[in-house]
Amino acid sequence: RPEMDFIEGAQKLVSIDLRDSDVVDVLKFLSQKGKFNIYVSSRVQGRVTLFLENVRIADILDVILVSNNLAYYQRSSIVFVMTQEDYKARYGEDYSDPREFKLIKLKYASPSQVFKMLEPTKSSVGTIVIDEQTGTVILVDNPEKIKRMEEVIQEVDQALENRIFDLSYSKAADMQTLLNAKLGSQGVESIQADARSNQIVVTALPARMAEIEKMILALDRKTREVAIDTKIIKINLTDRHQQGVNLRHLFQSKVLSP
Repeated sequence: RPEMDFIEGAQKLVSIDLRDSDVVDVLKFLSQKGKFNIYVSSRVQGRVTLFLENVRIADILDVILVSNNLAYYQRSSIVFVMTQEDYKARYGEDYSDPREFKLIKLKYASPSQVFKMLEPTKSSVGTIVIDEQTGTVILVDNPEKIKRMEEVIQEVDQALENRIFDLSYSKAADMQTLLNAKLGSQGVESIQADARSNQIVVTALPARMAEIEKMILALDRKTREVAIDTKIIKINLTDRHQQGVNLRHLFQSKVLSP
């Protein structure tokens, strides 16, 4: 698949609000924003509906081309866009882009949160585009990676649970510090300490709540007590108290010889 590094303005961020717009008009709009030349074949047809804020032009082009089964090649400073059928007829081979397009509407999770979790999963040719306003995630990648990212989204896009844990031995503030250090932020919205009632208030995904409960039970234990056996000896000092070596006693007991 040809890369878009040759497009000088491909990294430029743009915001678009398109409702059933003609794909040719959208491609021309992007070429104007990115300041690159484009030629669109007369056989290119399709409609585009996208609501995106501050997204790279290269990513938007990726989404439009893959979702509409289009191909492109670059010659000099011109980007030629055509159908994949025309590409094969012209060059005698299939357009070498094994990627698929998937648009997912999130129900609960934040798109920015999902993006952070998906970024390490995508391939080197993959593209992830999010839109906070509509809660949409757009995936462009090979089928295997798309499937894995869908599984990640399914795990994350769930309604958060709220639980209150009563502590028997630990202080709420100390427990909050320990949990934040051990759990991290993945799947955990917040961990709050209520010092007055000595409770921990947790908001997290259901899959992580069981782990958090287990960890709290393990940490909230009574401190072990150490028994120390001591004896108190009372000593009265008087004028008759003497300290030193009794040489006479040593000679009499024959410990020392004269």
